[in-house]
Order: sequence, then structure tokens, then C-alpha cells
Amino acid sequence: MIDIAVADDSQAIRDLLDAVLRFESGLRLIASFPDGREIVEWTLAGGLADVFIIDMRLPGLSGTATIRAINKQLPDVNIIAFSASAQTQSVRAALKAGASTYLVKDGPLQDLMDAIKGDSTVGLKVLENAEPVSPAMKVLVVDDHELMRSATETLLSAAGCETVCAATGAAAIQLIEDGYSPDVALVDLRLDDINGQDLVPMIRSASRSTAVVIHSGSPDADIERSTRESSADAFLIKGSYSMDEMVGTLRSAVANHRPSTKGT
Repeated sequence: MIDIAVADDSQAIRDLLDAVLRFESGLRLIASFPDGREIVEWTLAGGLADVFIIDMRLPGLSGTATIRAINKQLPDVNIIAFSASAQTQSVRAALKAGASTYLVKDGPLQDLMDAIKGDSTVGLKVLENAEPVSPAMKVLVVDDHELMRSATETLLSAAGCETVCAATGAAAIQLIEDGYSPDVALVDLRLDDINGQDLVPMIRSASRSTAVVIHSGSPDADIERSTRESSADAFLIKGSYSMDEMVGTLRSAVANHRPSTKGT
């Protein structure tokens, strides 16, 4: 009997998998979770399955981070990345994090059954037909919290971005003045030395081609006001996004940035 655990924020997908697996001899669904944190906590508490099916767009903890955490705790289990996206960067990030294979949700059901039973070659079809990877985006992460810098750098690197970190606003400005030219700066709103809102025009002055995204742990109206008043290109609430959503916001900020009309 192959025991299976699933993490997917879609109740419909979880119900579908439950229904399908009931009719497959030798397979059984033993645990089902709506997000990554819960399934990781389950494994840390002793939960064990032979196969983990992990959605790549989970709330809170991204699919990539969830796969990495499960792989670290249970390095020998079969982890299947399950996604609606076939972008090469997403596929490679999942495999790098420890997934055995990567499947798209609208693919043949037989591929999923084969992957559950240990056939990792089905994921190669996805990689061969994956959408082209976008050029590597250069991201400057400015945050005075070491764990947040490390987590953000890991997430962005897994997504194929070139990431440089700075622990202070002054260090970020110095990097740019020394010749580093990021496509986008992800700036903590509450830095120890310079308020993130005040750092935006300083980055604009040092590098007019760099987009700026405010990064805050406070999900309230202040971040929208600060973004608007500082002329930042976008904002993100810490921990509220998947890897794809984070990268998507950064890429949109870069695409929508207008150097000729932003700051001096």
C-alpha cells in the first residue's frame, strides 16, 4: 500500500484526488492539507507518507519552500510538484528543492498515477515542453532582519533571480554607487538606519533605471500610503505570497517602471 499526503489550497483538487485514489488499488490518501505550513508541521510531528503531492502555489509557505522542508525532514520520500504553471523556472526550482518530478494539473491522470508509483520520467515531458525562462532578474534585497534576507534570497534564487542583499539602507546605496545596477530593489519599510519610504527617492537618485518595491510585515493601509507617497512601483506583504506571485510582482514593477518620470 502506498500512503499519500497532499497539500493544495484548492478544496476541489483535494476532493478530486481523494475520489480518484479511492478507486486505485494499492494507493490511499492518508492526509490532506490546504497550505504548506500545515503539511510541514505534520511531518515535523511525525507524520509520514510514501508520496507527497505538493501544489506549487500554496498560501503562506510557497510550494518550493514546502518541498524543501519536507525533503530535509524526509529525504527519501517521493515528492511530486503539482502545478497549473509549466514555466521552466518553476519546474527547475521544484526539482532543485527536492521534488522527484513535476506535473501540470491539466496533464493526463495516468501521468500522476505513474509518478505516484515511482516513475519520475513523466516529469521530463513537462520540462521538455516548458515555457521559456525569462532573463534572470537582478534583485537587491534590503532588509535588516537576517532571517528575512536569507529566506527572501533563497526564494528568489530558486526562481532563477540574481540576488544581492544589504542589511541597511546605507549599504544598499553604497552598492549602487559602486556600480551595482539591479533591475528592482525590494525594500523593507522599517529599516534600522533609514525608513524604507525615505530610501525610495535615494535609490531613484542613485539609479533611475531601478524599480522599487516596498516590503512590509504590516498588512494595513500604511503600506499602501507609504508606497504611494514614496513613488515606489509596488508593494508586498511579507509572507502573504507564493514564489510565483512574488516574482510576478517584481517583474511587473520592472516592466511598469518609468525612469523618465520617476524621481530625480
